[in-house]
Amino acid sequence: MYSLTKYAKTLSDISATDNTLSLGLVLNEFAESPLTESGRECGRMKVELSSPQTGIIRICACLHYTGKDSSRVISTRPSGAAVIEEEDNNIILKTGMLEAKVSKSGIFRIVFSYCGIPITATSLNSFFNTKRPEEYTGACLDIAPGEICYGLGGGGSIDLIGRKEETNNSRESAAFDKVPFFVSSRGYGIFVNTCSPSIFNDGCEGSYFYTEADPEMDFFFMNG
Repeated sequence: MYSLTKYAKTLSDISATDNTLSLGLVLNEFAESPLTESGRECGRMKVELSSPQTGIIRICACLHYTGKDSSRVISTRPSGAAVIEEEDNNIILKTGMLEAKVSKSGIFRIVFSYCGIPITATSLNSFFNTKRPEEYTGACLDIAPGEICYGLGGGGSIDLIGRKEETNNSRESAAFDKVPFFVSSRGYGIFVNTCSPSIFNDGCEGSYFYTEADPEMDFFFMNG
């Protein structure tokens, strides 16, 4: 069965309210079927950046808002730890020594830096939504040469590069299974805030992760 994937590649609008950075993104479709046109616009996605605590950036990508947070593991307070600054062509959300920079023009990209040094960024495909035939929503980050990612638990630290792993916090045995958290040798960690099954795939073209049967992707980016 062919799948249809929507990628967020273009920034259409940007706003900042209550220390939360809201990004409107244009979705472009990619179809595996040769009978379906790829590249055309196919809707919008909203991405919000906030900081529930110093040194942590919460990223929420929502395809269509449902008004429910039932799949999340952690509910956070408003973005009291963030400061938003604006440059000529960039807007920056800062929390402690960690910052996320978004360019106002060109290909959409979020660059994450710690102490002024870039540590990773969203890749060309950044955020996506697909149906295979179940619905998945996910994000993709760059992997630097020589970078190593560890985590997910389930019996010890696992070097995730070149591996595809699944976590599922909805099972009764979740405390003994893999958890949706990993750390990178470049000094950051990712926790996917969901009870839904999640897939992690780390390779030479990037690290991407997505949640099953969910139009929303919610994760925390941590420094240190």
